Amino acid sequence: MTKTKTGLALLVSLSLALAACGGGGPTLSELEAVQTIAAATAVMGITQTAAAMPPSPTPEPPSATPTEEPPSPTPEPPTSTPDGAAASLFSPTPGLPPVLGAPPTSTPGGQPAGSCTYAAAFEGVETVPDGTQYPFGKAFTKTWRIKNTGTCTWDGTLNLVWVYSLTDGKESSELMGAEGVIAIVTTNVPPNGYLDINVDFVTPSKVGKYRVEFKLRSSNAIFGVNGNGTLWVEIVAYDSGGPVATPTP
Repeated sequence: MTKTKTGLALLVSLSLALAACGGGGPTLSELEAVQTIAAATAVMGITQTAAAMPPSPTPEPPSATPTEEPPSPTPEPPTSTPDGAAASLFSPTPGLPPVLGAPPTSTPGGQPAGSCTYAAAFEGVETVPDGTQYPFGKAFTKTWRIKNTGTCTWDGTLNLVWVYSLTDGKESSELMGAEGVIAIVTTNVPPNGYLDINVDFVTPSKVGKYRVEFKLRSSNAIFGVNGNGTLWVEIVAYDSGGPVATPTP
C-alpha cells in the first residue's frame, strides 16, 4: 500500500507541474506521459493486492477407489472316511478265526439292513468228487457251481469262508493249503445268476481222509447253500506206495 500512495502523489505533482508550465494546458506528449504513469501505478496496485492474498489451496487428487478383494472360496467339507461297518463294503475283512466243532448256525439268507436277502443253491455241479485220491503234495483245484437264489446281487464283497475241517473223522484245523477267506467274485452275479467257485488245495503229507467245509459271507451276512448247508472238498492222501483203500468212516 505504501508504493501505491507514492505513485498517486507523484501523479498529482506531475499534473500540477504541467499546468504551471504551459499556461495553455498540457500537450499531447505530456498527457501520454501522465497516462503511462497512471497505468503503471494501477498495475502496481493490482500486483500488490494479489500478492497480499493467500494462495488458493491446490486440491488434492481424488483418492483411488479401493479395489475389492474377491471373497475367499468356501472350503469344501472333507470326504468322510467309512467307519468299520461301511469300510467292509469296499474291502473284505481279512480272515475269520477258526470255527471248530459244530458248524455255525447262522440264519440262511441273512437279511441286510435295507432291502434284499442273500441265499444260494448248490445243484451238484462240481469237480473232484468225494473220495478222490491224491499223492502227498499234489496241487489240485476244486470247483463248485452255485446259483444266486436271493434278491441281492453278489459283488466283490462276497467271500468263501472256512468253517469246519475233519481229518480221519476228527475235528481239525486242516485247510490243505487254502486260505480261510477267499475272494470269489470278479463280476457281479445278479439274482438267478450262477457263479463257479474255484479253490486251490495241496494234498497233506500224511495218509488219511481229509474234509474241509466252507460257507459264503457277504459284507453283512454269513449264509450257506440249500438253506444252511456247506460246500466241502473231501479227498484221500496217499504216499509213494500208491493209492490205498478208502478208509472206513
